[in-house]
Amino acid sequence: MKITLRICMACVALSSIIAADAYTIDDYTSAMNQRRYSEAVSVMNDVIKNEASPTADLYYKRAVAYEKKGEYVFAVVDAASALTLDPVNQEYSLLSARCKKKLNDPTYVQDAQNAGKEGEK
Repeated sequence: MKITLRICMACVALSSIIAADAYTIDDYTSAMNQRRYSEAVSVMNDVIKNEASPTADLYYKRAVAYEKKGEYVFAVVDAASALTLDPVNQEYSLLSARCKKKLNDPTYVQDAQNAGKEGEK
């Protein structure tokens, strides 16, 4: 019984340490503001991994960081994940259109149309 209690206490202590080291959206914002895009991607990888049900906005944030790094394929993948969760979000469509255009993907036109007035520019 004492061994089981010690193991449980050690698990609780360890999970507290791990939780304390977890990244937050504030860490992402700070990295983006300082143009540390690789760090922003790493932060969002951690945030998404630790989220039980990642939201469209989390994928969008990581897609923006990928776009800033010039990693358009990864940005398109994350924009698609965001659009799967929120298919009418024009911001997500606009990001996808911009990245697809950089990749010479002709399907950017559909995303641009879905982005509304911003996509017409």
